[in-house]
Amino acid sequence: ARAGPRRLEREATERQLAKLRRGIGRLIDSYAEGLIERDEFEPRLAELRRRVSQLEAEAAACQDAAEQTRSLRLVIGKLETFAELVESRLEAADWASKRDIIRALVRRIEIDDDHVRVVFRIDPNPSDDGPSRRHLQHCPGRDRALALHSHRRRAARCRMQADERVTRHGTASASPPLLRSG
Repeated sequence: ARAGPRRLEREATERQLAKLRRGIGRLIDSYAEGLIERDEFEPRLAELRRRVSQLEAEAAACQDAAEQTRSLRLVIGKLETFAELVESRLEAADWASKRDIIRALVRRIEIDDDHVRVVFRIDPNPSDDGPSRRHLQHCPGRDRALALHSHRRRAARCRMQADERVTRHGTASASPPLLRSG
């Protein structure tokens, strides 16, 4: 088994914990033998216990991260297996099956004058936004609201331009603008 950075970090934390616990034991022994006074013993013991609890919290966080990594690898493996299965059977699928697959994967298709945008039910590149940004399924957030507002303004502007063309030329242009994927 290979030792990843998280495993090495976890092992280092465990070594530090063992060292601190031995230090607590020696400190208690020193106090019991009368080598140090109570007023020196109590603050040192409190500090060692604080450091132990801090390292235990770090060790628990490392353990949680390792467990999440294992779970994520398992899920990714299952998704890869599923994707291979779908890919191998997609060529033989009939039109209705292909349509059902597309409906399962695509939430909606947005078309405006300049762009065609396919919105998937699952984000194909979740790491593009970085780790600090979270998307909630039913909470569109400010960015989406602004994009929708911008889209509505563009659509209204395009309708006004079409009305102007009809007014100037008597008929609307028969050829729609070129669509490109966006």
